[in-house]
Amino acid sequence: MADTQYSSKGLRRYIERELKGSPVIPKRRDEKRGEGDFYVDKTFRCRGNARMCRLYRRRTASERMNSRAERLIGRNTLRGLGKVGSYLGVALTLMLLIAAASYRNGKPELARSIEYYASH
Repeated sequence: MADTQYSSKGLRRYIERELKGSPVIPKRRDEKRGEGDFYVDKTFRCRGNARMCRLYRRRTASERMNSRAERLIGRNTLRGLGKVGSYLGVALTLMLLIAAASYRNGKPELARSIEYYASH
């Protein structure tokens, strides 16, 4: 999932061929749209393929995870799939450890509170 600024034929091709996935990236205004494509209009509403629009609306969940990872271990300035994969592995492991510690300590409401565990 990505915003329109990441829309390119090369990236779409890479996702489809190498990663065996479906790119959930809306087309830009200047790109030709075909059947199955979707785009975001001026009012930030998703238009076009209904399935892709549903998936694109889930993008906020991944944005929240990126934000938490950034707060935990700093902004990602790495390049390359291997390095970024390691970064994400560390971030997700830390998030899971925080959630497990919260439940183990009888405070499940703190499962998403990075600040609480960073300050104690």
